Amino acid sequence: MIQTITLTKVKARLDVLCEQVVQNQTIVIIRRRGKENVALVSASELSWLIETIHLLKPPRNAERLIAALTRALRHEVQTAPKARNMKARGKRAAKRSASPLVRQHEARLRPERSK
Repeated sequence: MIQTITLTKVKARLDVLCEQVVQNQTIVIIRRRGKENVALVSASELSWLIETIHLLKPPRNAERLIAALTRALRHEVQTAPKARNMKARGKRAAKRSASPLVRQHEARLRPERSK
């Protein structure tokens, strides 16, 4: 969710807004009279956005990632034969574990299970 607020109101309650941005992963657009607006974003959200932009920048990579996301949302599973996978990525890449951001986004894609 994106919230818009004036700079005057931000000055009065910056600490509260910072806590809200971090806790709720929201973005606050700060309107400045006669100047360009700015955004208040949590550092983790900004890191995620930068990593996403980096991954989607090469068109071929973007196509593959979007196709994979579409399959994940449809709950389709596609596995490559181990030999092809190892050759394409190299042995070292296959052994590396996913980064914390990748694990976080994989968790977001998984449907919540009822208890």
